[in-house]
Amino acid sequence: QEPTCFALTESFLIFGTAMGAIELYSLEDGLFSKGCSFQHTRHIVTLSANSLATNIIFVDCEGEGYFYNPVRRCATLIPYFPHNCHDTLQLLWDECNKNVFMAFDKVKSELHSFVNEGSTATLPMGDTIVKMGHSTIDKTVGAVVVTPQAVSLGPDLIPLISYGDKLKCLSKRSGTIVSVSTTMASPTITFHATASEKDLPSSLEAIFAQSLTLLKLEKAWNESLHLNNIYCYNALATKALHLMNIPMAVRVNRHLGNAATITTLQELEKKKQSS
Repeated sequence: QEPTCFALTESFLIFGTAMGAIELYSLEDGLFSKGCSFQHTRHIVTLSANSLATNIIFVDCEGEGYFYNPVRRCATLIPYFPHNCHDTLQLLWDECNKNVFMAFDKVKSELHSFVNEGSTATLPMGDTIVKMGHSTIDKTVGAVVVTPQAVSLGPDLIPLISYGDKLKCLSKRSGTIVSVSTTMASPTITFHATASEKDLPSSLEAIFAQSLTLLKLEKAWNESLHLNNIYCYNALATKALHLMNIPMAVRVNRHLGNAATITTLQELEKKKQSS
């Protein structure tokens, strides 16, 4: 099969073909990892792998983006992926938040960021992909709500490396490396130096919502203690249960005094461990 694109990690050469195949070649063993290969229905145009080759993003000839897990051999369609720009698309992985990846549309100079929630209660055998954007807490149901948005970098910048809240870009005009801070690409907000006292609760709530979006549950737990309101506790408990993080869900419900819910969660944890 004719290769059309490739990615290289320390241990693997990964390539896609015109016939829709994705193959992983072990550099150490000198063999194809047949148990990790995947057959797509369309021509593979471009792909990118994380440093361990445990997660792969690929784009087909229709401009659809997919998140592929070689271990489970499961490909998940990426929602709100930038269409019709597969030949002018750059794919990146965040070096700090290992579950975050990005697609940069070179034509529109827009950066689209996504977070992989992994296998969840609603999709136990696949991966749940969420496009990042403006995160808020729905106070009626106690859950984080993400409005998908892209970030415009402007025509001069080309992203090179994303690390936490810093995006290193190349300036086409000057040829220099520019550091860009964008809460959308990696939403870490430092509110202590910028927010007034009256804005502090809303600023901290924004940080809390972004922590949930990035699946930083321990960080969100500490922030919820400062906020100390029921809908933030409920949002954290809901996210923890969605991610099947039973210990965190138990911790939140114990703090709220929900004895019946704790019993149910502990029974669920026993079933999870025995399965």
